[in-house]
Amino acid sequence: MKRLVLMMGSAGVLFACATAKPKETMPAEEAFAPPPKAAPVAADPKATLGTPKEWALQYRRDLDCEQAARDLIPVYGREAGWTYVKACVTKGGFTQLKTLCTYWTDELKTRPEAGSIIAEVIGARGAHLMTDLALVQEQRIPLFDLASALKQPSAFKGRYLVVLGKVGDLKERGGRTEVTLQEQARSSEVSRVVGKDAYGTVSNSSSKGSVSWQSRDSIVGSGSASGSSSSQRSSVSGKMEQRVTDTFDETGQVIIAKLKQPDPFLRAEQNMVFLVRFDGTAVADAETTNEGEEPKRTALVTLVSYHGL
Repeated sequence: MKRLVLMMGSAGVLFACATAKPKETMPAEEAFAPPPKAAPVAADPKATLGTPKEWALQYRRDLDCEQAARDLIPVYGREAGWTYVKACVTKGGFTQLKTLCTYWTDELKTRPEAGSIIAEVIGARGAHLMTDLALVQEQRIPLFDLASALKQPSAFKGRYLVVLGKVGDLKERGGRTEVTLQEQARSSEVSRVVGKDAYGTVSNSSSKGSVSWQSRDSIVGSGSASGSSSSQRSSVSGKMEQRVTDTFDETGQVIIAKLKQPDPFLRAEQNMVFLVRFDGTAVADAETTNEGEEPKRTALVTLVSYHGL
């Protein structure tokens, strides 16, 4: 009987050993590895750099300011870099449009303030719209000109345009302010002149003469005569410089812009760059259309921002 019990006990032990789950072991490399590092948290740039406006003022060259803003990205993140590069633009005189569009393409495609940033740069560059908008559109940034919108009003409705123009009439209508903009076309005349370091030469020459006579034999009388002459020659020379003279002419295209609220700083008769949202067109007044021509269309837009040249 004892022998039977022992056999049954031994069988139970063997069964338990056969069915027990093997204990999992951790590899030595994992067991002795250092704890994982926490994800780095970007520091507050204002605590070390100051406000974006203060930070941007330390850079005299716009190219250096933009590069410094890009250098902030590895430390403070892309959001901080975008905040500080905007300060490079808004402090004035920023003309690096191609660089801005190349390195900040995503922000310029998606941020609501991007159009105003680009319009500010175009104004600082002198408002060469066709050339500058070509640079912008190389990166597929959706910013367009008025002529394209007028050709396809339905396709461009709701799109943002950059317009060169000046303010005409301001009117209060239906509880809102409307402003008439006269589109302008820019042209440049190039001439070559002697620079400010010009130098010159001046030479003078003079001569004098006299004659006298007295009568002899049958010739009666006496007299004298004298005369003088002088000449002057001058020349100016120096390093030749190229001088560009810009002119602005009205195209005849009228734009009616809605303002979200009255703006006392919007001055008439001043050429500016306008960022507008295209809302469509309307038939212009009959007075602006010549006999036999198709009725001209007035562009209807919403004014977003304006920028000096």
